[in-house]
Amino acid sequence: MFLSSGGQFIVYINRVAGVMLTISLIMHCFAVCKAGYGLFEVRDNFPYGFGTSFPWLLCYTVWNILFAARIGLGTTLQDGLFWAMMAAYKYWDGARLPIELYFGFARPVQLGSYIALSEFIGTFVPYFHETTTLSEDYPMPVFSNPYVLFIAVLNMFWSFLVVYWAGHRLIYGLGFFQERFEAVHELAEKDKAERSEWKQSGTQLVDAEECEEEEDEDGDDENERSGCILS
Repeated sequence: MFLSSGGQFIVYINRVAGVMLTISLIMHCFAVCKAGYGLFEVRDNFPYGFGTSFPWLLCYTVWNILFAARIGLGTTLQDGLFWAMMAAYKYWDGARLPIELYFGFARPVQLGSYIALSEFIGTFVPYFHETTTLSEDYPMPVFSNPYVLFIAVLNMFWSFLVVYWAGHRLIYGLGFFQERFEAVHELAEKDKAERSEWKQSGTQLVDAEECEEEEDEDGDDENERSGCILS
């Protein structure tokens, strides 16, 4: 966000969106803490993050694509990758929860792996180290394109809405975002119920086995008593 603008108007627009994203993120986190919840919760060894909303994620994705495109068009791949990882975590989890709850876990893992792999390949593999950049081989006027300008302006206005919604949650309560916590807490209640049922079924099974053993012992004793002793 603090790279040189190069006199490009789209860069200034994207910076405004970045500032709005930062403000809305802070306000949203304060709203969550004000409501008495935590930003992360772990259920059945799976972490869920409540620090970001779905509108914020959409705005962040567009902002980061425009930001990363200045470094290199190929770096925008990481934006699609963290959405793919969130979808993979959601599928792996198997719970019907909003996809934004997986961002807090998926994004650090994806970005850390992406940076480590790209830096390793770009430094130690000669084929990638010696090749020319994509911007040199296929220069694309991304920031002089009216369509990209249109998307950047729309995303900037969308960031204003994201700030408004975050402020509304901070002042008047979480609203619809409250359902995210309730959905995760329902998972915890289901886990407790399943564990209690499992324990009850386990104790019943143990009691049944003990009863069978006692019946077998009683049957053996009666057989011994009913037998005749010859002298």
